[in-house]
Amino acid sequence: MDLISCRNLLIYLEADIQKKIIPVLHFALNDSGYLFLGPSETTGQLDELFEPVSKKWRIYRRAGLSRPERIDLPIMLRERQSGRAHPRRRWRGRSMWPN
Repeated sequence: MDLISCRNLLIYLEADIQKKIIPVLHFALNDSGYLFLGPSETTGQLDELFEPVSKKWRIYRRAGLSRPERIDLPIMLRERQSGRAHPRRRWRGRSMWPN
């Protein structure tokens, strides 16, 4: 993707989930793609993944050309920790919803 708009979503997530979402957004963006966050949001302690284009408007450019071989999705981590899936939703044997 060239642009991800994630305005006013991260503020509703716990800090540990935010730290896992930012690398997923980095992974999803093309080289030099842009991330647009809400006025109360930042990339947190993961500044090496994004460079600010506009601090006022919370626009960041993807930094770095490499992608990690594997990223952990927060939803999969929670399921793995609890050992059970939501009874209503399953996708390829894995839950789509956190417990």
